[in-house]
Amino acid sequence: YKSNFLNLVLFQPTVAGAVMKSDLRFLRLQHVLGRPFIVQAVRELMVLLIVTITLITIDFRKFMLYFMVPHLFGQWGIVTMNLLQHDGCDTIAEGKMEGEFNHSRNFTGWLLNFLTMNNGYHTIHHMNPTMHWSKYPEAHKKLVKPNMHPALEQPSMVAYMWRACVYPGIRETYDHKPVDLSNGSEPDEDWMQYPEGVTAKDVALTPGRVAGMILNGAFLVLGKALCPIWSPFVKLA
Repeated sequence: YKSNFLNLVLFQPTVAGAVMKSDLRFLRLQHVLGRPFIVQAVRELMVLLIVTITLITIDFRKFMLYFMVPHLFGQWGIVTMNLLQHDGCDTIAEGKMEGEFNHSRNFTGWLLNFLTMNNGYHTIHHMNPTMHWSKYPEAHKKLVKPNMHPALEQPSMVAYMWRACVYPGIRETYDHKPVDLSNGSEPDEDWMQYPEGVTAKDVALTPGRVAGMILNGAFLVLGKALCPIWSPFVKLA
């Protein structure tokens, strides 16, 4: 959107469908590669489905008030925070972030990081995704801050959000250049990395494959219900 305030409010619902599609394609890729991760993911999705149906059956109004509304707000909040952390930053190809420090904006306020397990320290998160979140502040101080553009460390996300999206509400890069919107809407980039012998067509979401994923999930839930110690892990080829 040309209005940065509309980007703030509507970014998450605008991209939600595309994000869900990408997540399902990623699950399909794990299935094609025979990775045990898919079993864990399907198990968690089925548990979520069962809990959701149970809560709806018990009391639909309380389900909406105490479960669905907080869930939707949480999704909007974390995705919108991600927008604020990347909009106007350098675009770096996946797997080529070594030595790059200006691809993420960092919010260092203590309250935000207390509530989000230090998710405000976003550059170090991309540099080392497996690092425990409790180590982010120190790692940011030592590895990121000396090398990044100073404008990419913001003490307050709320203050930055006001300046960027409300007043003056000008969408610009971290070094204060206007964002070029002359090309209009661009197609989504495929962020997944495919091993040799696997292509995007192999993980395309056809109706048959989606139905197969649903049936596999139902089969997994049934098997676990009949025998909780059963686990159909598929080893890597």
